[in-house]
Amino acid sequence: MNYVEVKGGLGNQLFQYTFYKYLEKKSGHKVLLHTDFFKNIDSFEEATKRKLGLDRFDCDFVAVSGFISCEKLVKESDYKDSMLSQDEVFYSGYWQNKRFFLEVMDDIRKDLLLKDENIQDEVKELAKELRAVDSVAIHFRRGDYLSEQNKKIFTSLSVDYYQKAIAQLAERNGADLKGYIFTDEPEYVSGIIDQLGSIDIKLMPVREDYEDLYLMSCARHHIIANSSFSWWGAALGDTESGITIAPAKWYVDGRTPDLYLRNWISI
Repeated sequence: MNYVEVKGGLGNQLFQYTFYKYLEKKSGHKVLLHTDFFKNIDSFEEATKRKLGLDRFDCDFVAVSGFISCEKLVKESDYKDSMLSQDEVFYSGYWQNKRFFLEVMDDIRKDLLLKDENIQDEVKELAKELRAVDSVAIHFRRGDYLSEQNKKIFTSLSVDYYQKAIAQLAERNGADLKGYIFTDEPEYVSGIIDQLGSIDIKLMPVREDYEDLYLMSCARHHIIANSSFSWWGAALGDTESGITIAPAKWYVDGRTPDLYLRNWISI
């Protein structure tokens, strides 16, 4: 029996769930999710408070917490596919690599449908609107990215990035393009929204993270931040006719994880 540690925000959890499905498919061993992170998070005063969000979706998994005994700890940086045959392994990491997603993509897109009881009527109506028009979901990630620690890790995306992305989409799609902004800091975005371009743009109110993810996935096009959360909004909504624009520089040191799907545009 093997274990995959689940930690972080919803976007990170979905990558860990994807790796869990990958292990189930490839290893032949039983795999469980380990969720102690969420039981212990309140004991760390400076940590961003997180909740396990996987149970909001139609995904099928078995989760355990507490002490477990394993023969080996495998961190993401040490992982190789040659380890798949090993049993009694505890896997720890974020597993943000498109190859895991592409291997189990069809299953993931079925599993990550939001349970109907978690979709409010208002959200259902907004989803219909997003599907009916030439919509682009635009994600601004700020919040914990503004902490001193995260400023050293993640690139701070400028207004210029969003201006260029919106202009490029508007040039391709014309005047019917409608923007829907999702953000954890609406006050900031409301102050710069008039600078973003000439298309019609609506600033969405802050909702539960799983509701925002669902609505983002309903859009035809996506402009994502350097955030696993907005990556999932685009990946779950990825269609042949849709365009996704992503930042060319994800981390301060210039690295970008191997995440971008076919035909995604980086600027």
